Parts: sequence; C-alpha cells; structure tokens
Amino acid sequence: MSSIEYAAAVDIGGTKIAVAIGTADGQVLARHQNQTPVNPEEGVAWIGKILQKWKSEDAYGRGILQAVGVGCPGPLDRNLGIILKAPNLGSWNRYPLGQSLHDLLGIPVYMENDANMAAIGEYHYGSGVGCQDMVYVTVSTGIGGGVIVNNQLVRGVDDSAGEIGHMTIDPQGALCNCGNHGCLEAMASGTAIVRLARERMDAGIGSAKLEALLQKGNKLSAKGIAEAAGKGDKVAASIIEEAMINLGIGIGNLITVLSPERVVIGGGVAKIGEVMFATINREIRKRVKLVPVDKIRVIPAKLGDDSVLCGGLYLAFNRGRGNISSEE
Repeated sequence: MSSIEYAAAVDIGGTKIAVAIGTADGQVLARHQNQTPVNPEEGVAWIGKILQKWKSEDAYGRGILQAVGVGCPGPLDRNLGIILKAPNLGSWNRYPLGQSLHDLLGIPVYMENDANMAAIGEYHYGSGVGCQDMVYVTVSTGIGGGVIVNNQLVRGVDDSAGEIGHMTIDPQGALCNCGNHGCLEAMASGTAIVRLARERMDAGIGSAKLEALLQKGNKLSAKGIAEAAGKGDKVAASIIEEAMINLGIGIGNLITVLSPERVVIGGGVAKIGEVMFATINREIRKRVKLVPVDKIRVIPAKLGDDSVLCGGLYLAFNRGRGNISSEE
C-alpha cells in the first residue's frame, strides 16, 4: 500500500453535519452524515469519533491523517476557531469549535466560512476550474456565498465579505434571522420557500398537493414543494417562481457589481433544476443592462453536496492558506 497523505474535511450546516476523508486532488474517499445537534459538544463528539476511527485504523492505507478543514456558517473568527454569529446555528455561537477539535484529535484544524469553503472547492475541483473570477452562491436552509476575484478569495474586513444572503432585496420584505427585513435569504432560500407556502395556505390559497403533503404527516420542505410544482401544481409553481425571481434579482446585483466569468449555484435548492436556472437567467437579462451577461455563465455546482468538503480538503492540504491561487 502507498503512504500517500490524506486529510479530513467537515461541513457543519443548519440541518446536517458531513465528515469526509480524501486526497489532495479533491477526491472524497469516504463520508458520513448526521443531523446537526442543538448542543455543539455532541457535534464535536460525533465528528471526533469518526475521525479518531479513521486516524487509528490508518484508513485506506494512505498514511497518517494530516489535518482537518472545517466549514461552518459565519461570520467567524478563523484564527481562534470560533463561530461568531450564525443565524441558522444559534446554539453554536461563540463555541471554540477549532480548539475543541484540535484538543480531541491532536492535529491542525483550519476553519473557514462554509460558503467560502464551497467556493474554494468549486474553484479548484468543480465548476470554477479554469476561470479567474467566480461567484459561488449556495441556496439551502439559508443563502451564503464566496467571491473570487483574480484568483483570490475576497475576505473583506474581519473576514466578513461574501454574505450574499444578507443583501437587502425588498426593504418591506420578510424578517430575516439576522434581524434585517427583506434579505435575499429571507426571500429565496429553502426556508423562504416553506414560509411562502405556509402563508398561501393560511390565506386559503393552498392546493390539493400541498395539503396532501401535510395530511401524510410530512413536514413541508422546499424539496416537496418543488416536486409538487414539477407535477403541475400551480400554487407550488408560483411559490418556486417567486423565490427564484428574488434569487435572480440578487444574482443580477452581484453580476452588475463584479461581472464575474461564472456564477456557480450550489446547495439543496439548486437541485430544483432547469426551471430554476431558466427563471434566474430571465431575471438577470431583464435587470442587468451595463454588463455583457451573454459572456457570463450561471451554472450549477459540479461537486454537489461535496463542494464544502472538497474545499475543506484543499484547506487542510494547504495549511489554511488565505490565498487560494494554485500558483502560490
């Protein structure tokens, strides 16, 4: 067996935690997933149990576990390894996640905003390969993003750049978890899609398919609403269209400011598919007037659910370097 080094990556989200091991070329060798517990200590214990097992068993005969790249909602303090304020992960705020994992595993732990880490993964191994300027947008429970300009991840003051989900789309819009009204996240995320469905049903504008979801004991979800829309449910279709119009407005604003070569969209809501991209592109062309939109590709993330994990592998193998250029 070879003694090739391998590293681990962790993706902590509002609803799930994923852990993987992989190689320096972004290949995920194995992964495990679990629901995100309310208590961060339980999450760290679960992560540690898996990584300790891989570490002790010299998994896949690939030498020692070198480091761990951890992606989690931000903003965060990367140097201290602390999540400062994550609207969808409230009980984890101010928790010393990086130090806790380091104490448990005894190896370097590098933390990054999860959307930035997904952007790094897509840039190096996925839909961003070959370009210099890219915006990554993740649309799931919330909305996040990562901005890459001239091969560099844009960090901003205190690493706070890239909070795409908290651009104001409608000043009179829904209240966001961050405390603002009308954020893109509050108007176009998976959570927003569910809220729109409930508002319609409460107003008596429901549909047989949406009612059937609840009668079967199912919890309303963006996935279920999108599936109902795909089966011809007009109410569900109108909900998806409203959310995607809002998303198109937000992405159009990003294009107007940054004019990137590519906009890469990932996250669970991106699995809605072609109808999503058709609505977004229509809205972009409707609103963006001073940028050559025909030269800008708006495409799905190639790595799917592994975008953050692949970014974490890059981070771990490259010692958490702030410069993401492969030329460094």
